[in-house]
Amino acid sequence: MYEEDPDSEAALPQLVDANYVGMATTLRDLLRRFSDWKVLGISWTLKLHSKSTSADAFVTTRSIPFNMETAIQVLKALGLTSSLLLAGANISSSYLTIPILYTRPASVSTPIFREFYYRGAFSLVPIGIFSATCSALVAFLDPVQRQSWMIAAAVTISQTPFTLIFMMGTNDRLNEIAEMSEGVRAEKVQGDEVVRLLRKWAWMNFGRGLLALAGGLAGLAAVMKK
Repeated sequence: MYEEDPDSEAALPQLVDANYVGMATTLRDLLRRFSDWKVLGISWTLKLHSKSTSADAFVTTRSIPFNMETAIQVLKALGLTSSLLLAGANISSSYLTIPILYTRPASVSTPIFREFYYRGAFSLVPIGIFSATCSALVAFLDPVQRQSWMIAAAVTISQTPFTLIFMMGTNDRLNEIAEMSEGVRAEKVQGDEVVRLLRKWAWMNFGRGLLALAGGLAGLAAVMKK
């Protein structure tokens, strides 16, 4: 609903600059016409205030009575779906993508892995952070389900320390091999080292996907419980 400060009508005729009066009146009429916005079910209420009889001091402000329940539901949906998306990307890459590289020579498999690795770092890491942030906000805003969403946030974001602690050594070694010349690679890389590293990375990445899946399922259980 549109609400107008009682003093604003009296203040408008006293404004020094007629241009400001016209602009303020036009703005007020627009606010009246578009005062009831609904975006994603959230109602936005606009309120016009006159703080002074001075033209330069005539200001407009918006008061937004936030529909908190709607915001919580949106955050739940975003946190849940992004966590499950992350889980699907991780698990499918371990099962569908990486095994294809086992039969390729190191000169082919390691450059492919390096590009695959950087693509994942720039896309999946932000998704994990986004999912955990949404779940943490739900935990903060919804005391009734706080514990469930804190678990969802913690399990999802645990992918990051898991990667740093358990996977970075394998990542760095594969990327190092990818940057070697053919002669250096033949001299410093054992015959089956690349395949062993790729297999190790695949099962660790599968475990990382299970963490995201657990976070998504924790959120799903909370939604179904309510």
